[in-house]
Amino acid sequence: KEAKKIFNKNNNLDLNYSAKSYLREINLSGHLSQNSPIMDFALDPQILSVVSNYLGTLPILREVRMMYSPNKGKFEGGSQFFHVDKEYPRMMKIFLFITPSTLVDGPLTALPADKSESIWRDMGSFKSIHRVDDEKVFNVYSENDTTAIIGEEGSVGFLDVARCLHFGSRPNPKSKPRLILWFVYHHYC
Repeated sequence: KEAKKIFNKNNNLDLNYSAKSYLREINLSGHLSQNSPIMDFALDPQILSVVSNYLGTLPILREVRMMYSPNKGKFEGGSQFFHVDKEYPRMMKIFLFITPSTLVDGPLTALPADKSESIWRDMGSFKSIHRVDDEKVFNVYSENDTTAIIGEEGSVGFLDVARCLHFGSRPNPKSKPRLILWFVYHHYC
């Protein structure tokens, strides 16, 4: 509910302003204080337990963002291509769906870590290449090897964005806008 209120306060988004017309960040200033509903979710013991078990250590909450995909227009590039986020060797990004996300809404789609690492090895690097064309992935694997992270309003998806090639916000004529909160955790350094 809190996230929808924040979004509605920002409903005058200038969707022509930004390098990424397909993915817009909604300002969360003033909404990430102690005991806010968003931070209560981010620091929930069950969430931290799942993340801690995956990372093998106490997680650090690196960022919290609200992202809006208007799902208008076309495939432009950037994070619409397969890529990994390589700030850390392992990271857990949690996606909280504020609006439903279906297969026709250009959902976040990922290739499993072992298959992603195979692609990177074949290309000769795991860190220096930032974007990968679909052709390079689908010459080796099929679309059936990917997983779309979809769900109803209020559902949650988990993804290691440092190890799994992924893309999102690829609209089609039937796509509906999507609104999510994402939470990024990494291991204690």
